Amino acid sequence: MSCRFSPQTTDNFKFLYMRKILTAALIAVTGITHAQCFEKVSASAFHFVAIAQNGTLWAWGANNLGQLGDGTIIDKPTPVQIGTANNWLIVSAGESHTMAIKTDGTLWAWGNDNYQRLGNGNADDSLIPVQIGTDNNWKEVSAGERGTVAVKTNGTLWTWGTNTGGYLGNGAAAGFASNVPLQIGSATDWQTVSGNGRHCLAIKTNGTLWAWGLNGDGQLGNATTTNSTTPLQVGTATDWKWIDASSRVSFALKTNNSLWGWGYLAGMTFDFSSPQQIGTATDWKTVSIKKQAQSQYLLMTKTNGTLWAWGNDASEQLGNGSVTGNFTNPAQVGLATDWANATAGYFQSSAVKTTGTFWVWGDTQLVVSGGSFVSQPTQYACTSLGIENPENIKIALYPNPVRDLLNLSGANVVNAVAYDLSGKKYHLVPQGNTLDVSALASGLYMLSLETEQGNFNVKFLKK
Repeated sequence: MSCRFSPQTTDNFKFLYMRKILTAALIAVTGITHAQCFEKVSASAFHFVAIAQNGTLWAWGANNLGQLGDGTIIDKPTPVQIGTANNWLIVSAGESHTMAIKTDGTLWAWGNDNYQRLGNGNADDSLIPVQIGTDNNWKEVSAGERGTVAVKTNGTLWTWGTNTGGYLGNGAAAGFASNVPLQIGSATDWQTVSGNGRHCLAIKTNGTLWAWGLNGDGQLGNATTTNSTTPLQVGTATDWKWIDASSRVSFALKTNNSLWGWGYLAGMTFDFSSPQQIGTATDWKTVSIKKQAQSQYLLMTKTNGTLWAWGNDASEQLGNGSVTGNFTNPAQVGLATDWANATAGYFQSSAVKTTGTFWVWGDTQLVVSGGSFVSQPTQYACTSLGIENPENIKIALYPNPVRDLLNLSGANVVNAVAYDLSGKKYHLVPQGNTLDVSALASGLYMLSLETEQGNFNVKFLKK
């Protein structure tokens, strides 16, 4: 499953706090380069797919059904590049298929087409990425167990695959299936989606939360255990911003960064049919839950860059150093404060730091040839993949802090994207080596730069 945010303005308190801590360091930024690896990672039961900082696509793990997309059915214990394109934007690993979106808005699928989950209009598997239709306005996609759910830039909602438990959300009976994308309703205000197992979650642009599909464990959050074949609003709150659906449980974040969950979390004393706040903290940033019901666990990050884990530790996937075993409540992992996001796989965990480095732990056999159990986050060297930055190039941003125009020296800018503390993305149009940031709200940003000399991540502070 890949990570998802809805638009959010920067919180003033958060800005003031971060400015107090970081202003002194940021003023003196002279362009420290960071080794680049994977920017976005999505995990299914036994395969991983990732987008690198340079926009290339990589995959590893089980490949018996072509779910990696490299043209073979041979398992890959270490990442392999899929094709040569460098414009991948979003990727989502399903049970044995994969969905992705490119920066041009086109939708792509590959792997096993059981349950018609590829959406390619037939029942044929594909060993390489194939474009689904000709539309170029896709913005969100989530690959599930027996189907796929997606949102277009015009705010419409689409599903395809098999309607087990009402997963497709079109009101049809369980035996219904669609091998092409099917629009659900006529609403044009859908913002983000997450579907796995046999139920789906979605957030609208007005911040309301919706759910449909299988509900035997209360995973729809509507205070019942009755399935729904159409989207139903969950409660009346209008401040939801992040969702992650597993097979029997759902988790979400609100705009105040509080963490909520409902459904059944296997192995934990967690069984609710409506959203329940987890603790009282209001500084959560991302949440990822293992998609299968067995030995479930979660990985989370906070706005202060710390990493947290909760749940089963059968394969040391919590990263706690094998000291305490399972966590019955969220607990911090290590002391690092530079985690950007984390992904809960089957028995393997991974995370990306704000420096662009990639880390793995748990059962590492899928990512390290001959790997075994690793009890704490360990950096994965991407040098052999050929996607790291040239270490001898230094870049500088000035002025920093900045009010209107941000200048860059040391490299020639091709593309630039800024990310705020909530993960919201802002595309910046380079004018030579100058970026106009006057429209951004005050706050701390991570700037991802594509240059003629390589790809870089640097921080700047907007006044």
